[in-house]
Amino acid sequence: MCGFEDAKKAIVQLYHQFSSLHGKIMADDHRDEDGDGVKDVDEISSSENFMRKLDIFVLTVKPEKLMSSLGTIYSAWLAILAVLQIQFAKTVALGTSIGDVIEKTVGRVVIPMAYELLEEKYHDWIPVLSKYISRAVGVSIAWSVQSIISAFHSAIRGGFLAARMWMKYSTEGKFDASESYLDEALGFGLAAVGFMWQFYTGFTILFPFNLLFIPVDILEWTIRMTMADSAVAAS
Repeated sequence: MCGFEDAKKAIVQLYHQFSSLHGKIMADDHRDEDGDGVKDVDEISSSENFMRKLDIFVLTVKPEKLMSSLGTIYSAWLAILAVLQIQFAKTVALGTSIGDVIEKTVGRVVIPMAYELLEEKYHDWIPVLSKYISRAVGVSIAWSVQSIISAFHSAIRGGFLAARMWMKYSTEGKFDASESYLDEALGFGLAAVGFMWQFYTGFTILFPFNLLFIPVDILEWTIRMTMADSAVAAS
């Protein structure tokens, strides 16, 4: 496993290598070695251009550094999954249990219909898909419940933090939380507003801020789906 600093160094190293590669590719796209006023890439076929870019990649990117960086990032990814699987094991277990209940209902109603509607060559897949889809839905429901719990917890923490920081700022550092209930009252008020706002927006980030957090959303859903698949596979 590796830590944040190792992963950060690996990402920076990859960025530098591919920045150098991008610069050389852009320079190659504008190169005119025969001086006829036409770019060299416009005078060759797409396959020749691909091989030309491949040569640039091979000569520019250092394979040892590339594999080392990718290995470090992959180790960090495994560490994240390991921590989250331990932290949210109850959530995944709840989702699996919900999926089992759903599967029983599906088994009584939907599976017989599927046997009637589908050809016999597909029948072996029906129970497998029923189990997988049911548990995927169950894990999705469990994650929704966990989202509400996490939103409530973050609202409480954030509300109290904001209230106490504001009280200290407004009193120039003279505020003592142990001698006043004002920070609790203000903190609970902020927490209520924050939680209701998150609930109202469906625990999503509104436009245009959601555009800035698209990479984070992709990462979050990738982690969720990876953990859900692991739970289904393990069961």
